Amino acid sequence: MTRKFILAFICMIILNTMVISSARAENNENNSYRFDYKTAVLTKNWFNGGYEVEYQFKEDGVIAKLGKISNKLFTIPQAENGIERVGKVAIGKYVKNGFKILKQLDISEKNISININPGETLFYWYLEGKGTAVDDKYIFNWTSLFKNRILTSEGIYSVPIAGYDTEGWFSNPSLYWEYAVLNGYYGGNNVWLRKDLGWAFYYYPQLLCLVYIPLISKDGVIYTKPTSSYLKNLYGFGESFYDTRFNTDSADFLVQVGKTVGEPADIWAARKYQDYFLKHAAKYHHTIGSGLLIADYSWNQKPSVITHASLNHNLAEINFLLRLGDSNGISLAKQILEAIKGGTYQWISPEKDLYYAYYDHNDYHGKDYKILTLRDLKITKQLLSNYSWGNVYLPAIEYLINIKSQYISRGG
Repeated sequence: MTRKFILAFICMIILNTMVISSARAENNENNSYRFDYKTAVLTKNWFNGGYEVEYQFKEDGVIAKLGKISNKLFTIPQAENGIERVGKVAIGKYVKNGFKILKQLDISEKNISININPGETLFYWYLEGKGTAVDDKYIFNWTSLFKNRILTSEGIYSVPIAGYDTEGWFSNPSLYWEYAVLNGYYGGNNVWLRKDLGWAFYYYPQLLCLVYIPLISKDGVIYTKPTSSYLKNLYGFGESFYDTRFNTDSADFLVQVGKTVGEPADIWAARKYQDYFLKHAAKYHHTIGSGLLIADYSWNQKPSVITHASLNHNLAEINFLLRLGDSNGISLAKQILEAIKGGTYQWISPEKDLYYAYYDHNDYHGKDYKILTLRDLKITKQLLSNYSWGNVYLPAIEYLINIKSQYISRGG
């Protein structure tokens, strides 16, 4: 991170003092930076071989550390008596569109020392505190958070989805697969920000938020780096395209955690994304009666192309805008709801399932997800109940929920 970028970041914070009124930042030296959030204090130190970041959570004294290091010896000393530590190390190399994982290790209370070979990069993160990090009953849930993905200071690297052009794991802007973090349920157990399950379960979502704040708040959006063969075949899109679902999931996550723990910086970052999304929606949409369906994707190198608009993407956008609750976002949410309501019966396929997307010229088609869209619909129904005007759209949403539920119950 350059000094120029740091100063720009400080300026953005100053311009948003109404949102982050309790925040305080200082730049002590050329190679260190400190930012005082409401819920945590961030300190960043960088050097020739990388950088390291420390978050000190104020409420319980939990400390989180993460970093990116190259070409040096990496060491974590043994934890002090009474301190529990959980975390991960990933070593690899940058490759086409991604990061090739060579080795992964669990971090514990024991000391760890790794020699990083030339050309390799090491990412690490860990949380440490006193008491139970993760209750034994939820170890499986905790472990499953890290299946096929690694948390880094650049975001989350994941095993590629079929159809993405990358040689290694790729950094994506979404917590799309983080079901326990996004929705708080594993095996029917609610684990959303519950301290009684262990402090790691409680503070891990906040650590993720702090990682995503600098990613989302810089431009308001994170582009998907690998080329998607699906979008390449349909629209000729290449790498670094904008995916509304991935980005909206991330911003929605920031809103949920920010409002739960009372951290205004999370809400500020979510509003940065909303600004970007509103501009996208104004240009890339389909008009359905008096409403709008927002196109799922855009690519800067083909700015005139308006892609299809899927039901699940548009529901996720509604849910994010309703959770954030800003007037301009609510206005767009109503327009999307109008479009869904206006085409209520056209979303139904001959098999009595929901179609996946709208493709312009009154063309609804495509095989829908089995569970994802139903989950989005149920969240929309729940959020609409918080608004007095929500009753106007509830019958259409409930109808779609019933259609999807009955299709699934028939074994679809």
